[in-house]
Amino acid sequence: MKGTRQNSMQQLIRLHRWELDEKRQRLAELELLESRMLGDLKRLESEMENEAAIAESAPESALAYSGFITAALKRKENLRNSIHEIEARITEAREEVTQAFQEVKRFELALEKQLDREQESLRRREQSQMDDHATEGFRRRVG
Repeated sequence: MKGTRQNSMQQLIRLHRWELDEKRQRLAELELLESRMLGDLKRLESEMENEAAIAESAPESALAYSGFITAALKRKENLRNSIHEIEARITEAREEVTQAFQEVKRFELALEKQLDREQESLRRREQSQMDDHATEGFRRRVG
């Protein structure tokens, strides 16, 4: 019976560790996506600076710059909105990882306590058997 409880508890721990790993992987994917978007934003800002410098040095390109900057500002706004959305999802994913980790730890501690109780029970039984043998040996020598 005890072995069955241990196996069940170990299976629960494995399941919760798997779920924790899945949540960690999802968090890593979101963080990678955020990193890519931040890189895209920096590149866009750099592009905008370069185009502004070109437009300043060549007034005939002002019309082309106007169309570029309008599209670039819209893209920048979209990237920032997406980054904010990803940040919110990352915060949520971190909370899920924390909760999943706590759940794994809770099951691991429960298994550890169960094993400790079983060890203590076994130790008591063995001590009782040794006491019984000692008592029986004493009776034989005295009796």
